[in-house]
Order: sequence, then structure tokens, then C-alpha cells
Amino acid sequence: MACDNCQMDGARWSGDITTRFRLIEEGLIYYDQPLAGYLECLECRGTFIFGTRQNGKLASWYWTLVPVEEVRAENEFNSLLEQGLRSWARERGLPVISVYETRAEGGVYAFEVRIERPNDGMASS
Repeated sequence: MACDNCQMDGARWSGDITTRFRLIEEGLIYYDQPLAGYLECLECRGTFIFGTRQNGKLASWYWTLVPVEEVRAENEFNSLLEQGLRSWARERGLPVISVYETRAEGGVYAFEVRIERPNDGMASS
């Protein structure tokens, strides 16, 4: 993670995920909402693999982001998703960024971020 944007300085922000990242079309799994694929940091162009899932109610989503060097071939990507991003990241000593996205009235998005760093095993926000 190379810049303040990637490091999620300030654990909360508003807008939507595209305020900080661009969805990379290659390998994107999409159904009414991006479900898995790659993001690129708008500031430093760092690449992240991500997975999302709905968290209980329609207006709440949970994103998992892991920094990667490059976009992988489709078979590698599918294998990685099956293994699970969190365990894959731990095996490689990579940080895991958990982003909780909620949508309030008027379509405003709010995000809360937790980062699990490999060295301390603890999550920070």
C-alpha cells in the first residue's frame, strides 16, 4: 500500500468506493453490484483484489481488499476466490482491508475501515 488513499488514512469517508478506487473491468464479477474483481487506487495506481458480500440488509455491504502486484489470469483469480482472500493474504504476509459500506437516506454512502496488518495480527481503524 503506497499512498494515503490506499492506506485508508481516516477510517471513515463518504461518497462511494469509486471515490478512492476504479473498478478494473478485466475479471470483474458483477450482478447489480460488483461482487469480486480488481480495484485500482486513483492516486497511486496500486492494484487490489476484492470480494464483497451483502451484510444483512440491502443497504449494507462488506468489502475485503488485498493489495496485489498485478491482475491475475482468470483461472488463478477463481482459485484465489475459492481459497478465500483472507487466508490467501495471511499466507503471503499481506494486509487485509475490511470496508463496511452503508447507504443512508438520500443515497449517501458511508464507509468504516479496518486494516489487519500481518506484523501485529491486530486490526486497526
